[in-house]
Amino acid sequence: YLEGDVARKSHPTEALARRLCGYARTSMWSPGGALARWQVLDMDAADPGESPPLRVDPYILQFLQGSTEIDRELLDCATYVEPRSPLPQWPVDEVGRRISRALEQGWPNRIWLVGQRFSGRRTLAACVAHSLGCSLVAVDTSRIREQNWPRVQVRIRRHALLHGCAVAWSGGQALRACAGNDTKLPLEFGVLEPPG
Repeated sequence: YLEGDVARKSHPTEALARRLCGYARTSMWSPGGALARWQVLDMDAADPGESPPLRVDPYILQFLQGSTEIDRELLDCATYVEPRSPLPQWPVDEVGRRISRALEQGWPNRIWLVGQRFSGRRTLAACVAHSLGCSLVAVDTSRIREQNWPRVQVRIRRHALLHGCAVAWSGGQALRACAGNDTKLPLEFGVLEPPG
């Protein structure tokens, strides 16, 4: 039982979390706060007079247990891309040095890779990311349903920040994915095809 009462439903509450984390009476939860925005915690409905139960997102539990797998909710649109041997004309080292200098100054980086389909744009992005010591998660935005867009955006960015990954956005909504987001990732690639 929780909170000293056998008759009460057993679920974690904000009051219990505050005590465990040493927050005293300071509130650590609000529906508009960071824990909710990043989908770390969710608050379920409660009976009248009861403290609402808090629920940790299952992916966060997996992460805390050491998992580096992609969130199950993202498997339809996201995958890790392994680096391969770069083509001789690819400027992997030069691009890597420029990005590294910008990262040292705390600047986020967005690199646009424009080329025909199957020209190696994602592989180039994976090679650059690898040269910087991180992996690459490729996201096909055409596989994200409109009603899921906000949730998937948050979860992709959350995954990248938790694991130190770069993200390569491709598909019909790649520009949308990169535009107007409050959270700038350290390294993002926009994978586009030439106009026309």
